[in-house]
Amino acid sequence: MGFYPASTADFPSSAYATHDMRNRQRVLDYDDGTGTATETAYFSGFLQDYGGGGLTVVVYWSAPTATSGAVVWKGSFERGNTDMDSDSFDTGNEQTTTTTTSGTAGIRVTSTISFSNSQIDGITGTNQIFRFQLQRDTGAAGDTLTGDAEVYGVAIYES
Repeated sequence: MGFYPASTADFPSSAYATHDMRNRQRVLDYDDGTGTATETAYFSGFLQDYGGGGLTVVVYWSAPTATSGAVVWKGSFERGNTDMDSDSFDTGNEQTTTTTTSGTAGIRVTSTISFSNSQIDGITGTNQIFRFQLQRDTGAAGDTLTGDAEVYGVAIYES
């Protein structure tokens, strides 16, 4: 599996996280939802030596200005065996996590999203391409962070 930095993200045609820089480091800005839709980014990867025990995603992020509040991250997987002209994320098995920001703006925090084997769009065995969809669920009651959340990248590994 591995680490997927912000610079490797792909995006839908609308309502996407935007590239930005923080101290010369690439980040993805996810808006707080004030007047905007839930924003999305995709991370593509390859599973090698996957034993079928589920996957864990760790989101590395910070708040550029806020020192209180929480973010709700939502994720889902898409197995790379479908028509490339349409998305087929396993939205029925989306998983979420809520994490409070650091008390100091700019300090990275991590959010962990766990997926059982039945929640990853049928990914089994090894040598399979996938995409991971990461969204900030600004419509969720627990998303209370005012302002952007900056994602540095995601790590994906077998649970």
